[in-house]
Amino acid sequence: MGQPVGSDDAIWSALDRVVADLQSTRSEIARLQAEESRLLTDAADIVRAREDARRAAGRKSPHDLPLREVSAELGAAMRLSDRTVQARMSAATTLRDGFAATFTALAEGRIDLAHASAIVDAGAVIADPEMREQYERIVLEAAEFETPHRLRAIARVVAARIDPDLAEELRRGAIGLRHIRIIDLDDGMSRLLADLPAVLAHAIYDRLTQMAEA
Repeated sequence: MGQPVGSDDAIWSALDRVVADLQSTRSEIARLQAEESRLLTDAADIVRAREDARRAAGRKSPHDLPLREVSAELGAAMRLSDRTVQARMSAATTLRDGFAATFTALAEGRIDLAHASAIVDAGAVIADPEMREQYERIVLEAAEFETPHRLRAIARVVAARIDPDLAEELRRGAIGLRHIRIIDLDDGMSRLLADLPAVLAHAIYDRLTQMAEA
């Protein structure tokens, strides 16, 4: 006799099939995301070719006319605003030209677009090609089992360790943008928000948690 419907074995077997199909589907989605990125980079190449052709012909029309023409066509096809299309074209070009290993992982379905975006966002500030390649290699290993949110934090740490001088420069820039805010709440309460160095912020949080528990 077969397994009764609703038996534990049948339920877990059904769940195994769902998990396997879901993994396969997400891999296929990632491959399609890579294909869309490739098409957007093709569009960016068309923009550059049109710009070169107009310069060669000595035309005096606005310099961003080819970009506006192409993004308008894509926006109509994708039902997105021109600015959104332009941002996606820029992101796709950065991914293809600056993070080849990440683009390959996306095309192979090993990571998805959210993982790729986390890698690019944290690593775009690394100008040295060898350092960036090292950064990619390390972060891609984590990308295959971490969530995009956790990967973004990991990527920032890896980038800082690979290029300490750049990390310090970014830290100094962030310090200059610090600010503090107070928000009045009901019942005589207020919320204090302050930008602090991470070590100090976590120390304050831990201390306040200990005080609250006591």
